Amino acid sequence: MATDERTRPSLNSRGLWAIREAKCLATIAHALKQLRDTPDLAESEVELNRHFYFCLLEVSRELYPRMKLLPSPSAITNLIRTTRRARSAN
Repeated sequence: MATDERTRPSLNSRGLWAIREAKCLATIAHALKQLRDTPDLAESEVELNRHFYFCLLEVSRELYPRMKLLPSPSAITNLIRTTRRARSAN
């Protein structure tokens, strides 16, 4: 067994897993609320999934600003605008 494996805390120690699980659930709950409150929400599964993904990123940035996530908020905004324009053109 390597030294790193013996010195690193496991996910079960000190409640690390419970903390991570709580953060994930909070992120999903907030993103679903944001998705629900979106006006003129698309009906296609692909567009809903895309929008939910961007809600997850946006909420993650709000709740955990020190985490490095991609794409940037401006890229999200541009993609949402492009998607809305494409949807309204159809």
